[in-house]
Parts: sequence; structure tokens; C-alpha cells
Amino acid sequence: MNEPSSPIRDMWNRPAILVCSGIILGGCSESGKPMLPSVQVDTIGSTVIVRHPPLTAESLSVEVVTVGREAASDAGEPDEFGLIQAAVLTDDGQLVVADAYASQVRVFTSDGGFVRAFGRRGAGPGEYQRLQGLGLLGDTLIVLDGGNARMTLMSIEGEQYGTWRWFPISWPASMIRYYPVGLREGYVFGVAGNVHLLPSGPADTVPMLRPDDVPSTMLRCPGPDGSIRFFSAPFARDWVGAPAPGAATAGAWNDAYRITITSAEGDTLRVIERQEVPRTITDREWADATAQYEEFRTENPGATCTPGQMTRPGQHPIVKGLFHDQAGRLVVEVSQDQGSRFDFYDHEGYGRGSIAVPARDYSVAPHFRDDAAVVVTRDASGVQTVRVHRWRWRATSDQSQRTIDHSMGDLSGSHALHPAP
Repeated sequence: MNEPSSPIRDMWNRPAILVCSGIILGGCSESGKPMLPSVQVDTIGSTVIVRHPPLTAESLSVEVVTVGREAASDAGEPDEFGLIQAAVLTDDGQLVVADAYASQVRVFTSDGGFVRAFGRRGAGPGEYQRLQGLGLLGDTLIVLDGGNARMTLMSIEGEQYGTWRWFPISWPASMIRYYPVGLREGYVFGVAGNVHLLPSGPADTVPMLRPDDVPSTMLRCPGPDGSIRFFSAPFARDWVGAPAPGAATAGAWNDAYRITITSAEGDTLRVIERQEVPRTITDREWADATAQYEEFRTENPGATCTPGQMTRPGQHPIVKGLFHDQAGRLVVEVSQDQGSRFDFYDHEGYGRGSIAVPARDYSVAPHFRDDAAVVVTRDASGVQTVRVHRWRWRATSDQSQRTIDHSMGDLSGSHALHPAP
């Protein structure tokens, strides 16, 4: 095992300081000095492998702001949402929500107070046919409108700068969305691949690197009347991927905590591993997840599905999603009994902290910015709300605070973008 270089070791000192601030990753001695967790770093060829120990607890000091209503009112208040497709945070903490049902973009303060709304259904300026997502390049808001095949660039006040053409494919908003990989860089899905967005406009496309041997997780079952039913195999082994900074891709098999960062040429640059205890799928969970499939088989005993019977996996998936925050740092979503856990990493692959969140609406991708995570939840009646989880990085000394501020990155000083001529 190779000893980490001084820059890498220095970077690891930052999350070590966070340990004494209530963010999980290790412990503190009686004197209050941070103790380094047992992280192992190996270098094999040009690939850096960072191995983390199991987590023992989630981060403390989490504040949650909720925006939304459990029941509709006759007045149609601005915090009543019909179909949330995306929610993001600006650098000054304002929450921006895209409601596809109302064809509106709504802005709220950091504590949930309504500020303004803009947009309506249509094809003209300031109008949307099918809101599918939101993104931020610097402090310019990008509104993804699949119905009008365009991205609209505007200020947070609703002033329009122009549009970029965008031809998405017909996938859910959780996939057809804006993927941030830096403060002024991101990707969106398009018909030709992942469209690279820069302040100057759409650039090249980057394919999502995906292993060739990924099996289908869908069963195709023809009915006696000629109809075809599709069933998703629950808890199935699958590949999870997302664009990463530098035209790279982050990917993982969902049944193991092993994230690979791969270059556009297919070379493995970095591997991030963490020990995670598998969770067994209970009989009740399997029965509930396959109830509709079993009902179909009972009603159609002669039906032959492809690729055949559902196979019960030996464990729950571990990795549910891979994301990057607005500064391009990796966030791994881990499946838990009650919701999810978000693990945060710096650019070198070292853990920065972890928080637990309740079960979220997986049709809407979460958003991460600095010290906040934005998730959308859906209750039993289908009502959506937005939850902003914020945490504080408490320091034990002035030197610690300076180090923490440096590790969090500078989110200020961005400027509005304008479309390329």
C-alpha cells in the first residue's frame, strides 16, 4: 500500500477536523484533537483507490426547512405544487422549484417564504410546454423545457437572457435533468448523449459509460389479449452512473459500495470504496414488491415472460444514486431501512460527512449545494413537498474554521451567463 502524497494527506486533514464538529467519519481524543479514521489509499498504475471504513452514525446538527402543503386550498397558494420536476438552491440560499403542472418556476426564501413566480403554459417567451428540470450555471438559471425543445436562460428574478436548443429523449425527469459537475459546468441528457453545458453554450456530447454486460431489469410479459405488460424486477442488480467533472463518468454496481471514476476514454482514474453491511430482503418486502407481477401470473397462467421468472436477490441494493454538488464533489446515495443516506466526498475521494434523510420521491433528483441537500417527498396521497436539509460545520478553533471554509470551496463571485450568438 502506498503512502498518500502530502497534498492528499493535507486534504484528508480537513474532514478529520470536521469529525470534532459533529460530522461522522471518525472520533476525537480526550484532548479534542481529531483522530484520523482508518482510510486506506492504494495506487495501482494510474488508478487511486480510496477505501473507507463503515459508518457508525449519521451527521448531527441538521436543520430542515419544508415548503409545501398537505392539502390544497381554494386560493391556490404558491406553496401548493401540482407536479414538482426539480428544485435547486441559489448561492444566496433561495429555493427555486419547477412545477410542471402549473408551468411555473417559483422562488422561495431560505426559510420557505414565497418570493415570486414566473412562467405559464405556451410556446412563446417565458412560456413552457413541459418543464423537466432546473440548473444553475454561475447565477444563471437554466430551465429545461422538453415540450418546446429548448433551454431558457434567465436570472433568478425572471429576466430572460435567451435560449439554447435541446432535444431530449422521452425518459423520466429523474434522468432527463441537469447534472451539475461544477459551478459553471454541467450536463443534460439529449438524443445524442450527455450534452456538455458551459457558459459559452452547449458543447460536445459525452456518452454515459456503461458496462456491456448490464442485464435488463425489466420483464416483458405478453397477455392473452395481445397486450404486453412490463414489470421492473425489484431489488435487481443494476448499474448506476452519472456525469462527473472533466468529461468523466462516475459509476457503480448497486449491490456494492465501489464507485469508479472513469475518463471519457474509458480509463479508471479513481475508485472509492466503503465497507457497508448488506441488508437482507424480508419475505414481506419481496411479497409487496412482486404483488402486481404475481397477480398477473395468477390471472394469466400460460403467459411466458422474458427474460423469465423474477429472481429474488440476496440483499437490498446499496447504492441508489450518484450525484455531484454544485462544486462538482461526489455525493453517494445509500439505501437504508428508513429512507436514504447521503455520503459526501471531496474531489480527491475522501469522505466529508454523511446525513440521513427520509424516503424521498425518486421521480425527482435531489440537489446539493455546499451545506445543503434538497429532496422532494411524496405522501400517501401523492402530495409533494420540498425539504431542504442544512447542516452546520462547527469548528473547535479559528484555525479549524479557516480550514473548513477552504475545504467547502468558494461559491461566490459568479456572474450571469448569456447565450452564445
